Amino acid sequence: MNTEELNNIKDSSTKAFTAMAKNLYITGIRIYKEQEEHEILAAIMLDSNRTESYILHVKEYLAKRFDEHMEEAGKRERLIYVDMDKVMFEMRYVHTKALLFSMS
Repeated sequence: MNTEELNNIKDSSTKAFTAMAKNLYITGIRIYKEQEEHEILAAIMLDSNRTESYILHVKEYLAKRFDEHMEEAGKRERLIYVDMDKVMFEMRYVHTKALLFSMS
């Protein structure tokens, strides 16, 4: 595997994992909202420790299933190629957007 191909796989893996993580994060927040779990939702949205804990939980939950999902889908993306720093940055960005959107 040459360097360009490896970089493409790393980029693709990171993008796929990030998209799945964002979706899982948003789905979880919507579930709390629909079930009227306002205290939990407020804690996740406003308490930085709870926010970080929730984001890490989403990332770890998805990490356990990512390789299985990609293998079943016949994809070459794998967890070892995912840039977790980028994933965490994107998830924090989504959290900030959700917080700002909920205030408007």
